Amino acid sequence: MIPSIILSLGILFCPFSPRWLVSRDREDEARDVLMTIRSATYEEIKDEIDRIKNELVELRENEIESYRQLFQFPLLRPFLLGIGIHILQQISGINAILYYAPDVFNQTVINNSSNLSSENTSLVMTGSVGTINFLFTIPTIVAIDKLGRRVLLLAGATTMCISFLIVTISIKNLYGVVSNWMQIVFLHIFVAGFAFSWGPIPCIYCAEIFPLTMRAKATSITLAVNWGVDCIVSFVVPLVIRQHNWQTFLTFCIICAFMIIIVYLFYPETKRKHLEDRNLMESGQVFILDWLELRRRRNYVTLSTNS
Repeated sequence: MIPSIILSLGILFCPFSPRWLVSRDREDEARDVLMTIRSATYEEIKDEIDRIKNELVELRENEIESYRQLFQFPLLRPFLLGIGIHILQQISGINAILYYAPDVFNQTVINNSSNLSSENTSLVMTGSVGTINFLFTIPTIVAIDKLGRRVLLLAGATTMCISFLIVTISIKNLYGVVSNWMQIVFLHIFVAGFAFSWGPIPCIYCAEIFPLTMRAKATSITLAVNWGVDCIVSFVVPLVIRQHNWQTFLTFCIICAFMIIIVYLFYPETKRKHLEDRNLMESGQVFILDWLELRRRRNYVTLSTNS
């Protein structure tokens, strides 16, 4: 109850959205809010207000009316990217660790160790995982606008992939040198890798790739997909991890490797892009790498010509 009470009281001190204020013809209040939360000059604030006003006019004229429009160009690409990043977040293996940490530590570490035999130990590990998850979100708050979204997503997925690989090897004891403590350490490193990347960034990313004309409908679907996949994974993980222990972690390792490839090929950087910047997704580009995109377009032209 205490966090809920704090949230309820704290929201009273939050200002209205400048965009909402402008839409209600309360431009002076919007300017005051922007001056409070921005380190910007009066002229820069004025330019931002003008940009918001122009976008709101366009929004009233062009806002999509049907969910079917999300499956048409040019809205399809950001829509698929938004759904994809939420699905990948949920199937990365984080739910196996956060939701079932006591079971995971009991089955993968404690039951296989003569030095770790207490149920209290698994609970302590669970608490430490939660602490790591909280602490490693803080660097992202500080560095996300300096490093960018792509760099953090790639770094996080790489950290998670390597961590699960070492945990898998440890459980199989393929080389006989990786101790149970290594499992504990790298499960914590996995959580840290998730916390500074795939934990907070998907929601931020979706807020930046969706044009205002589709944001409400697209965000509602992507979040529904997020919780739907979360529900499925929550039911599946405890079943498979008990019967297929190391295979489950190897599967998560492969998924994380797949995440690296997907982000590298398809997800553009959104750092320092205005909400009103529509060129980010409407260029028709599919691949991020220019040479790969050029090759795709040549093949597309060739196929179109032949057909």
